[in-house]
Amino acid sequence: MDPKATESFVGKRLAALEASPAWTPDQSRALQRYRARRTARRRRLLWAAGGVAACAGALAFPATRVLAERCIDACVAETVAVGQRLGIGASPGFSLVDQTGKSVRLSDFRGKVVLLNFWATWCHPCTKEMPWFTEFQSKYDAQGLVVLGVSMDEDGWAVIRPMLAKAPVNYRILLGNEGVAKEFGGINTLPSTFLIDRAGRVAITHDGIVSRDTFERELQAALSTR
Repeated sequence: MDPKATESFVGKRLAALEASPAWTPDQSRALQRYRARRTARRRRLLWAAGGVAACAGALAFPATRVLAERCIDACVAETVAVGQRLGIGASPGFSLVDQTGKSVRLSDFRGKVVLLNFWATWCHPCTKEMPWFTEFQSKYDAQGLVVLGVSMDEDGWAVIRPMLAKAPVNYRILLGNEGVAKEFGGINTLPSTFLIDRAGRVAITHDGIVSRDTFERELQAALSTR
């Protein structure tokens, strides 16, 4: 069908639609349903956190220590699960391939501070940051810093490897994909950087470039926490 004819047909059909005079939007009911769902989610999170506190108190009594430790493990797992569903705390996981062909999992670095940077070869602000990250990896490696660069280049290693040959870095470069981007809420800006603490939680997020000094202050604060 001709596009203009299609547009005209659809326009006429839409113009013929009329809402019933007796119909009105039930805003009160919609608001009640929204509040009920939000309250239910908060209660689950509070319940899990409260369970952790109760179980921790039981650790004071040797006879119940084993049971309490198991209880804490279960409650923490539930708290993390709820947090992930609500977008709170724990970072997503992934398994990507680095420039050597090895598989790298984010969970491998639990206990370390991870600077996770999404970038691309064509992104000038991204390439400006890379010497900073190289310096940070060398300077703070002994304190537990791991820098990971996730390239979002559509042409993959065909464009990444030549760039790394000209401007090598001392940290792992991984080839990203849309699935990983979605896990981190969708990467709409490059560079995008996530600072993940030793517990595996996203502590700080930056959309776009920030100053070198800002990065270093945040890294020092995260590395000082055990």
